[in-house]
Amino acid sequence: MTHSIPRSPLFVGACAAIALAMAHAGPTLLGVSAPQLVADLALLVTLAALACIFWAITETRSWISATALGLTFGLIYYGITCYWLGESVVADPSTYSLQALATEFGALLLLFPWWGAAAAMTRLSSRVLHCSPRSLPSALLVALWFSVADVLMSDLLYGIPLAPISRVLLDSSAQPLFAVGGIHGAAMALFLIAAVVMRVARHPRLPWWTTALTSSALAVPAVLLASLHEPTPITFTRSSESGSVYLAQTAPPLAFLDTAPDPLERTMQRLVEQIEAGSRSGADLIVLPENAVPVDLSTDRDARKRLANALSGSARGVLAGYTRIEMDQDYTPHLHNTAAVVSRNAALQDQYIKAHLVPFGEFVPNWLAALGLRPVVGPASGIEAGPSLQVTQRSSFPNFAILICYEGIASGAVSRETDGAEWLLNISSEGLFGRTLGSRLLLDYVRLRSAETGLPTLRAVSTGYTAIIDHRGAVVQYLAPGERSGLLTGIPNAAPTLFREIGYTPLYIIWAGLLTLAIASSTLPTLRTKGHRRSLPAATRETLL
Repeated sequence: MTHSIPRSPLFVGACAAIALAMAHAGPTLLGVSAPQLVADLALLVTLAALACIFWAITETRSWISATALGLTFGLIYYGITCYWLGESVVADPSTYSLQALATEFGALLLLFPWWGAAAAMTRLSSRVLHCSPRSLPSALLVALWFSVADVLMSDLLYGIPLAPISRVLLDSSAQPLFAVGGIHGAAMALFLIAAVVMRVARHPRLPWWTTALTSSALAVPAVLLASLHEPTPITFTRSSESGSVYLAQTAPPLAFLDTAPDPLERTMQRLVEQIEAGSRSGADLIVLPENAVPVDLSTDRDARKRLANALSGSARGVLAGYTRIEMDQDYTPHLHNTAAVVSRNAALQDQYIKAHLVPFGEFVPNWLAALGLRPVVGPASGIEAGPSLQVTQRSSFPNFAILICYEGIASGAVSRETDGAEWLLNISSEGLFGRTLGSRLLLDYVRLRSAETGLPTLRAVSTGYTAIIDHRGAVVQYLAPGERSGLLTGIPNAAPTLFREIGYTPLYIIWAGLLTLAIASSTLPTLRTKGHRRSLPAATRETLL
């Protein structure tokens, strides 16, 4: 008994891309943490959708057709999962306009072409190795190139880790894969499983039930990994040797809705009230979100004194986000997205300048700036980056790394530049994304940092979701969007993972292994006799591969 596969790659792949996007974003509609059953179902949908996309790409006869399909599927996937990016340029983010649509498409130009590149490399390398679309080497190559594209886009080239495929593993039975291979290693596992499923499903001599059997067999390692994973009990360090933190959610009004006579003064007053509330709660450190302070604290001593005077009780400082402005000899402003601690005596301590900026949001590459392209935020020259992430050492607290906004979703940077940190502090401002799923999805992307490193994350966001995230990536407590309040917490314990120790080095080794295996598999059915090459019949070749 055999089964037939629909012969419309564009239709099948487009439907699969829609399903893939819905599996990525759908669970967020069910709460901060999706039920495990829902997450597992989303995972199965993801594997099936990827298998269909891979089939559509490998079914094409030319690399040009494959590239066009890859671009189309990528545009569909990122267009759905990243629609909220368009809100960042709309005055009223509760509405969606043609301007927002144009901005979203411009942002997607940084994302979906990578799928086209992966599809092109799949067909080109298959042609070089003389692999048929139905062969095992072709399946291995499509998994390899999609993994390479995933890492280049999200980390190594310009680093835009939005809508990672592996996000679907959150809250599922296979979530421990993050602790082993990080988000890109987990994505490689998904790509490889989907490619093998595709290979089995399209075999002309195998019945339909072998696809389900293969899928189940490939899921066994993930299930075993989840069952063998021994979670570390969640404890909170709250003693005289380690301080507590108050995470403030300032919930500022939209600029065009703020009718206060003096918006600057009103903002400062709200911050003072938040600091006073944190001090009354018994916190040792009050944390304000990214750019919460509307003045440059490095030069405005009066503002620092005002924040310091609001401290009382055991509170010893306010960690606040602000924009630092430096003027050069030509009076050209140089902006830095900065966080620092204001002490009880109004001194500025532990200053950190954001090192990983949002491409095209906070800066534009020089070659594009020469063409007149401007960043979305700040002056035409953009915001300037600091040297790297840094680990902050502060009395009464375990060492921690400050992640400003976008840095909280940068897997590669966090894994490489936070040695010595025992917890992560993420401050962010996400009011630009309005009522879309943007803020909710970003919370999940930040959760991935804890799931892959084993470090807890404390998160203070201006509009929501302010949250306490444990070392497994689970949300312990959070504040809903729009709520002006705060969370008091100790420092959750850390449980460093295998990925925390070795990073993405194994993934690069797997890439080399897959390429070697693809080359070896493509030459397997060729026999050499008496100095010349004789190929096996196509039917025999198909059976072997």
